Amino acid sequence: MFVRSAGVWTEQARLNAIDYRNRDEFGSSVAIDGDTLVVGAPREDGSAIGVNGEKNNDANNSGAAYVFTRSGGIWSEIAYLKASNTDAEDGFGGAVSISGNTIAVGAVNERGSVGGINPVSNNDILRTGAVYLFVDNGAGREPQATIKAAVPTLNDEFGNKVELSGDLLVVAFHKESGASAGLDGDQTTDGLAESGAVYLFTREGSIWKQDRYLKASNSGSGDTFGCAIAIHSEDAGDLLVIGASNEDGSSPGVNGANNNDFGNAGAAYAFSIPRPVIWVTLGSSAMQSNASKVNFGTARIRKQGRKKTFTIGSMGWSDLGSIRVATTGNHRRDFRVSQPAAKTLSPGPSTAFRVSFRPRSKGVRKTNLQITSNALKSNPFVVSLKGKGREP
Repeated sequence: MFVRSAGVWTEQARLNAIDYRNRDEFGSSVAIDGDTLVVGAPREDGSAIGVNGEKNNDANNSGAAYVFTRSGGIWSEIAYLKASNTDAEDGFGGAVSISGNTIAVGAVNERGSVGGINPVSNNDILRTGAVYLFVDNGAGREPQATIKAAVPTLNDEFGNKVELSGDLLVVAFHKESGASAGLDGDQTTDGLAESGAVYLFTREGSIWKQDRYLKASNSGSGDTFGCAIAIHSEDAGDLLVIGASNEDGSSPGVNGANNNDFGNAGAAYAFSIPRPVIWVTLGSSAMQSNASKVNFGTARIRKQGRKKTFTIGSMGWSDLGSIRVATTGNHRRDFRVSQPAAKTLSPGPSTAFRVSFRPRSKGVRKTNLQITSNALKSNPFVVSLKGKGREP
């Protein structure tokens, strides 16, 4: 481990597993997020399953991943991760990734013929590969899901690269042989050997589901699309870059003509994964969900009250939809809302709605303004409202 201080890099620590042994290949993959580090050892020999099982050497090259945390500059091993179906030669730990409290671990040599999320385990097809998800439940790590390709195929090596970004999981298998091209093609074809593919999975709550199936736009045999992946996340969406080191085109630059004139010249492909983002303002003031408070002041009971106009904007890379405004709480009837004219906004435009404070009783009146939409990170968007009623 190296750290930088005042522009100078220094070695902070040299890490090994507590139980490391000859030929474990500890350090074949690494991933870090803040003060948590994950290290893969794909030739570790333990036969345990799950988290912090008994360490032994009963399953040759089954593989393991180790979790370390840093406190006060000191690194300590806190978890020993194994597959839920540990078997010899699986290579668990060949790829690792971490994002927040979630860890993904690839096992390219895992054997199984059943695809999907949490499939029944067997050893019917060699080297199909699998990815294992672990989460921190507050008391330690625990398994959350096992994921395989929808159609496991011999030598696909699903999980050769993995990347996590929040609730998005990217899984590559550069030896996949599907014959389709582009987005969400036929996953059952098998005609372009080692053309490569990438799956996107998304999580809602604790449930993972397959979202997209990606192939190169000019997919060809031996291109190894998915040999490298990288992701950059913003509120508005994710930018995914996928490498294909053996692609054969000779065209330079961006979006050149497709051909096969230069053997193994290589290429990189960029994909955007858009998300809707909601933006709420009152006048020139930007609102923050669950933090902003708006005071309507004092108004007479059951008389024409005070009014404020709010604006909803769409700031993401995809449409903001299913927009609806409501009030909740004991005093919700003291605050009347008009629905915005637009229920869907493309990126950029805005729509407005009005809230009127007309108190039904004297004293302080409070409610929550809730704006629901398809912007999952801020759904609902909540603003606290209050006002004071007085005698007419």
